Amino acid sequence: MMKNISLIIFILIFSITATNAQNDKDEAYNMLLEKYGKAKSLALKFKYKKDLTTSVIECSLRIAQNNKYILEQGNNIIYCNGKTLWNYFKKENKVIISNFEANSEVQSFENLFFNLIKLYKPTGMSKESSSTGVSLYCLDLAPTDASQMNEDIKSIKLKFDIKTYLIRAVELVREQGREEVRFSKIDINPKFTAQTFDFTPPKDAKVIDLR
Repeated sequence: MMKNISLIIFILIFSITATNAQNDKDEAYNMLLEKYGKAKSLALKFKYKKDLTTSVIECSLRIAQNNKYILEQGNNIIYCNGKTLWNYFKKENKVIISNFEANSEVQSFENLFFNLIKLYKPTGMSKESSSTGVSLYCLDLAPTDASQMNEDIKSIKLKFDIKTYLIRAVELVREQGREEVRFSKIDINPKFTAQTFDFTPPKDAKVIDLR
């Protein structure tokens, strides 16, 4: 009799714990979706690492919907107004102009930053500490049937502050390997003008127009 009661109590506790875990990850997913899913623009500073063998790359990114962005990475600045792309090399004072292609080798930034959370479903959540000792929650995401445009991304880990739901890091598992992005700054809905994403080359710059 006591064994049966103990078994029933264990099942009840396990069921409550499993239900709470399910609710926690779903709630966290919905809060992240609410915070970032409605964003029209973002300003980011981050460190990018493709795999364990590559060095860390520091970048900054200003981005708005309709594939408008400015990506700065060391000597290189890329401007895109959704139609035209300017790839400017500062030291060489050279700019390469081309038409923007959403299906090019460089994946559409709009899909990555504005649509990614919507295209994946939560599968689990855990707690961990960052290198600075700050407690973060890690939300595991898996592809849904609607995520065919990002089918090379097999899984995602979103690491975020549970109080502010500010994303601190993203880990992507692709066919080619792992990628990690660690954010030092995320501004949601900064104001950009219509001309922000246009680029006018310096007068003495070497211009290569591939359009």
